[in-house]
Amino acid sequence: MSNITRSAFNNTLKHGVDLKKLEIGKELQDQGINKADIQKLDTNNDGFIKGNELNGLFNYTDGFDKNGSGRSFATDQTGGVLYGALKKARTPRPFYGQAIAKAAADRVKTDGDGYGFYNAPTSPLKELSGNRVPGQSRPSWLKDNNKCNQFVGDALTQAGVAMPTFTMSDGTKHYKNAERLPHDKKHFDRITDPKDLKPGDVFVVDYPGSGLSSAHTEVITGVNSKDGTILSTGAHSSGAYEEDKSDLLKDAKYNAAKQCWNAPGGDDIYLLRPIKKLD
Repeated sequence: MSNITRSAFNNTLKHGVDLKKLEIGKELQDQGINKADIQKLDTNNDGFIKGNELNGLFNYTDGFDKNGSGRSFATDQTGGVLYGALKKARTPRPFYGQAIAKAAADRVKTDGDGYGFYNAPTSPLKELSGNRVPGQSRPSWLKDNNKCNQFVGDALTQAGVAMPTFTMSDGTKHYKNAERLPHDKKHFDRITDPKDLKPGDVFVVDYPGSGLSSAHTEVITGVNSKDGTILSTGAHSSGAYEEDKSDLLKDAKYNAAKQCWNAPGGDDIYLLRPIKKLD
């Protein structure tokens, strides 16, 4: 027997519960669980329980529990049985991989040289500093700067997927540094099994230390599960291009606590899946 906390509950069901798929069998009905009561927790009546509505769903589930805590419920009691039914009805995490991989390839074709260290690329992010005409302007501040996060952000933005940003004093925006991406749970899910890696996913190599150039990120653009080939596309000093990254996790050991791989040289390697659509 184990206990499910509110945070674990919300994290497991964070993409929502599809009420059409939720089945409340006789066992649960006999224990007083009514699907109509659960449907009332869908406060915006969109057919899903998600976001803040999950707190109400946790309270309802915990109400059938007798483990003595209002902050968790036991898996071997009624709440645990209901939790199993909720997991079967959860909404699959969104996947925008095909569009992201295509956008990365498109950006190499149209502007690959511009993503190198010495030149300024165009960007589809209209709020980007100095981006007077999105897709045409070449903001001068991007010249002579490492731009791996810029490339990944532009690929996601072009694909209609949100890349985390921070706001400058003048109200314009910059993409967050590669080092920060693995910790942004609103925009990315962690991939914990390399077998789940797909084109459109993102990897981050976080080097020891911290700062603007202490991590590198690229878009996965090719995966062959049969021979283990991994291709990725990103910005390098000489431009943006696709290259073989089949050795990405070679000799690295999985760190379950951090949900990343520790490389022999001290790097932490994160595999991420973009999950947030542009507003």
